[in-house]
Amino acid sequence: MKKKTLTHNLILTISLTLSAAFLLIFLSFHYVIRDYVNQITRDAMQSHFTILDSVNKNQKIPDIPINDNTFVWSQYAIFDQNYQTLFTSEDHNKEGGAIVTYLNQNNRLKASEDKLGILVTLSKKTYLVRTKYYEGAFDDGIIAPSKKNKRKTYLVLAFIDVTMIQRVVNRINLVLVGILFATLIPLLLMLQRTLSGVGQSIDVVKQYIARLWRDQEPSQMKTQEVIFAEFDDLLAESHEMANRIKQAEESQRQFFQNASHELRTPLMSIQGYTEALQEGVIPKEQALPILLSESHKMKRLVDDMIFLSRLDSHQHTNKETVTLATLAKECADYFAPIISQHHLAFFCQIDDDELVVRGDNDRLQRALANIMTNALRYAKSQIVLSYKQGMLTLSNDGPAISKEDLPLLFERFYKG
Repeated sequence: MKKKTLTHNLILTISLTLSAAFLLIFLSFHYVIRDYVNQITRDAMQSHFTILDSVNKNQKIPDIPINDNTFVWSQYAIFDQNYQTLFTSEDHNKEGGAIVTYLNQNNRLKASEDKLGILVTLSKKTYLVRTKYYEGAFDDGIIAPSKKNKRKTYLVLAFIDVTMIQRVVNRINLVLVGILFATLIPLLLMLQRTLSGVGQSIDVVKQYIARLWRDQEPSQMKTQEVIFAEFDDLLAESHEMANRIKQAEESQRQFFQNASHELRTPLMSIQGYTEALQEGVIPKEQALPILLSESHKMKRLVDDMIFLSRLDSHQHTNKETVTLATLAKECADYFAPIISQHHLAFFCQIDDDELVVRGDNDRLQRALANIMTNALRYAKSQIVLSYKQGMLTLSNDGPAISKEDLPLLFERFYKG
């Protein structure tokens, strides 16, 4: 599956987000305008139906409040069952007839009975229309009640010319669309420029890292500068990482050089004594202890290399319950005579508690022994091993580890 590029993804996300935001504004504006138009026209059209309803039901005509905010005029017309015009207010005969013909031909008469009305566009004019059917007798612009055998069905059409309002709405729509493009295009151009800078910075980092692996010094590199400051930290971290890897490789190389030298020495000794035994130059009683000692040296060195190989391969460790106090005591018992041989004072303070940890006992002993060996190598006069309240501490009076070496203390093969 082909992965998306950062530039494509960001441009698409921002474009969709901005478009969705403008669509929401557009729909909200239409809802507000529609609600406003309904508000200012509802009462105007309803006044006709209120009067007609009262007359048709032979009821008193209620007082109709005048809305000062209404700046539109509602007209109405009455049609017979064949949609022939019987009455129009203020000589709007042609408009009323055209609207009814349109509604009838387009099967929208039923929809126009909605109390909110519907919008109809005819001859570049827009009307808000509403219809209602009455039964009775037509009498000079009203539908009066009549006897059942003389009743007829009439269609009353109320309509308002909202052309000017619709034009304002259309113009605002155009303005909104213009604002969308006027905002989106510069934003996309700015985004493209920013992403171009990000891409250039990424290329600079890639070239920098590639040249680091070709063993080029930063001072010898001729690269473009990164555009954004955040990539400077990445360059610095890349350089630091390359230095650490090189140091680890150098330490590893030295380790194997030392290991091969250490192996060569006992091998040469074993070879020499073996040849001497074959030729009868030295007695067997003198050669065998030396051969055994040298073989033990080789075994320890091979064991160390096997141990490092297991660590690298992340083989499953044998986790068990280990008592820290017991671990400290075993280390102290083992190193006490060795420390004495070096004419150093050894202070051991170990609390008797039952605090345990889960781990590989052999590896924990080896780790503690390595630290103790290092303390023995650099101690001037004393070594202190203490275990109190679950904390195991080992110290000496030798020189402290330098600040430069502290970050690399646990690096493989690192030697300060």
